[in-house]
Amino acid sequence: MKFFLFMLLNLILISKSVLAKTYFFPAGNPNYKFIGRIDFTDSKKPTMWATGTQVSFSFKGNHCVIVVTDQLQFGKNHNYLDIVVNGRYRRIKLTDAHNEILIGKPLAGNVHEVIISKSTEAGVG
Repeated sequence: MKFFLFMLLNLILISKSVLAKTYFFPAGNPNYKFIGRIDFTDSKKPTMWATGTQVSFSFKGNHCVIVVTDQLQFGKNHNYLDIVVNGRYRRIKLTDAHNEILIGKPLAGNVHEVIISKSTEAGVG
């Protein structure tokens, strides 16, 4: 049996330091750019399974938090994500079924570009 589900990108939480408020942008927001094999059957929970699948967006503020649901294939295999913020790369391993990942803190309060890619092979997670 093939396992295709990788993660459900539930929503992006963006904190704007200028106004000291938190804004919530659901995954169905048209400002997200998705690239690759993505299941949009539920537009509020797009499912990404192929290696290299990406979502990109920009935000203004000193940081943002993304919320990612990991499939946890076989109950133990966690996925890896490549995260690029303003051209700076880092790779992270998801640790739970529900993951909140802090992006960029502390950054200057201007506009930042983010690219998030799945870096785990589909057969693993």
